[in-house]
Amino acid sequence: MDDERPNTMAIFLTVNSEEDYLDIGVEHNFGDDLSEEARLFYLDALNGIVAKVKFGLEELAFTGMLMRTLAAQQEDEDHLGIDFEPSEELLKAMEDRKIIQFKKKIH
Repeated sequence: MDDERPNTMAIFLTVNSEEDYLDIGVEHNFGDDLSEEARLFYLDALNGIVAKVKFGLEELAFTGMLMRTLAAQQEDEDHLGIDFEPSEELLKAMEDRKIIQFKKKIH
């Protein structure tokens, strides 16, 4: 790991297309200013990320697909919002005060 970049962690993901698997490599370079408690925390977090990638790759891919789909919808002007036009019946009910309004409680 590059000594000029202290307190750095890196994850390397290599796809082996011939044998259809993902190889996961990690490196870290904690500076002297990082406490032992912080080092252990970040090492645990790094190991947790590796475990998530190793054993939850399908879930991560699904989440990524959802994020990609959401981003595509946000870019599409037709999907920026929902246009709501009340029906005449709803407007009439509002005029006649047949609509009960609820107070919103925020807990």
